[in-house]
Amino acid sequence: MIPILFLILVLSPLQLEITPLDWQTEGSRQLERELRSRGIPILRVIDVRTSDIAPLPEIRKYIRLPLPEDTRVLLVDGSSPAFNEQFAVRLQPDGNTQSIDGFTQGRLIAIRVPGSLEKRFNEVFRHELVHAYLNVVAPGRNLPPWLEEGLACYFSGSPNHLNHETYRLYERDMRYLFDHYSDRVPYFLADALSSMDANDALFLHLRIPDSVRLHIMRLSWENALWISILLVPVLAFIFGRFLSELLYPWYVGVRRRYLGYQYMKRLRKLERRIRSEIPHPVVQFVAAAQKAAAQADIARRSAERLEHRLHEISCRFLDCADSLVTYFAPRFPGFGVYMNALGEALHTIHVFRDAGSGISSGLAQAEAGPVMMEQAPAGMDRAISAIGKIALARPSFPPDRCVRRWIGAQEDWKREREQLRALWAETASEFEALRGRCRELGEYSSDLSILPESSPVSGRGLSETFSDVHPLLAYGIAVRDALDQWQAGMISLPEAVETIRHAEQRRFQDFRTWIDDRDTGALFRGDQRVAEFVEALAQGNMGGPARRWGYQDFVPRIRREGYLRWLCPPDALEAASFMLFFCIFGASWVYLRRFCAFFLQGVDRLLGG
Repeated sequence: MIPILFLILVLSPLQLEITPLDWQTEGSRQLERELRSRGIPILRVIDVRTSDIAPLPEIRKYIRLPLPEDTRVLLVDGSSPAFNEQFAVRLQPDGNTQSIDGFTQGRLIAIRVPGSLEKRFNEVFRHELVHAYLNVVAPGRNLPPWLEEGLACYFSGSPNHLNHETYRLYERDMRYLFDHYSDRVPYFLADALSSMDANDALFLHLRIPDSVRLHIMRLSWENALWISILLVPVLAFIFGRFLSELLYPWYVGVRRRYLGYQYMKRLRKLERRIRSEIPHPVVQFVAAAQKAAAQADIARRSAERLEHRLHEISCRFLDCADSLVTYFAPRFPGFGVYMNALGEALHTIHVFRDAGSGISSGLAQAEAGPVMMEQAPAGMDRAISAIGKIALARPSFPPDRCVRRWIGAQEDWKREREQLRALWAETASEFEALRGRCRELGEYSSDLSILPESSPVSGRGLSETFSDVHPLLAYGIAVRDALDQWQAGMISLPEAVETIRHAEQRRFQDFRTWIDDRDTGALFRGDQRVAEFVEALAQGNMGGPARRWGYQDFVPRIRREGYLRWLCPPDALEAASFMLFFCIFGASWVYLRRFCAFFLQGVDRLLGG
């Protein structure tokens, strides 16, 4: 009995001594028994194969390596007195136990809960659970920190509990890897956790040379964010301006057609209003008066051109004749014999010059035109022939400058006579057309039954005041009266044209007042447009003036050359082009950011980074 007691006393110090814990033990049963024997409470036993605790399902999705039979890990309370008393040195060699949030070694997860850690216990637990899973699936593998800590921080989802900046960089690198290579990451992890070096597996499956290049690629991707955001409006502006330059001719045509369509709707509305007030024969009368007024202006200009030509020719010949008289009178004693013939010739030239002033009144009669056209050149021929005989009456006279000038004037007359005949015939045809317009106008206005019975003009003289008559009808009556007075010889053609011009101005003002619509009245910017509208009204076609006015009113922007054109304010086409490319580049922003990242990587390689 005494020897047994002595043996117990001798061996008791050995039993009370704490034996070192085998952190690398492969069996969870042995680890569990040892922890219980030391009085350390086990909070939870987790089977990483079947447990649904986050982030185990996501880890099993990406890490597809076969698991061993024993897949349990143990969670202990790192803040318990038994754990602090027996394993503090293991956890923190310097003895600062309060600085450790969690600890994972092999299958053991120890988490302390001191103070503020209670709020983020789940974050620390998920982080350490990833470490434990890696220890189970790849026991004995010495994984590089960027891979192990990066996976732990990424799968835990909240790396903010780590105060170490390096771990945060690991987590961002791993997030970039999963975001851009999610389909190839499982193959990379399978080789990196089993047999291959992590950098070799990275290059084999992802074509990334090493972790440094992975870090550079991630930085390039992050820096490309703001660059790509700024590039979207810049590229949209450049491409939008370029597209607007290409499409601008088409845009101008479309805008003009659209403007013409809007004008046509307004003009048709105005047409219905006019036809409700005055009948169509009255509209035709006004259109005929307008055509007669236009033809009167053409005839006046043609007559003025002929008058100017006659005056120019006669003045030149009179000047030459005066030079001959001045030269021959003192040097030719028998010159007085030819004075009568010379006087008749000069009188004929003066008549030829004055004939121009009576052209407009003379051509008013149909039979007077051909007579004047034959008499004037014939008289001019006789006068030039008589003066030529006088110039050649003195034998062997020296041909001085004035004689040579007269000979040259005679040669010029031979050419100008045919041109003058053609100009005279053209003027006569214009006056004949004017007389035809006057006859047509007289046919429309001869029968007053074309006017409505309620018209204030009925039963009155057409030359009375038109204050209460429609502006278009008042204009037609004024034109008819002016042309009738010209044909009767009461006024000249220029005076008739001037009267018609005043009637046109009065029609323009009264017609815009009668419209009483700001938008429609703005279309009539001059009397020419009123004339075009009356002509279209008589023909029943509002499309012609509407298209012309739309073409005239849409003024294209000033085309500037050089770099200044990029500083011009945008119009509707440029704004639409900008929005189009802004949407295009905005929709493809991810590809634009990827391009910027590749560009930054290329710059880094070029600079030897």
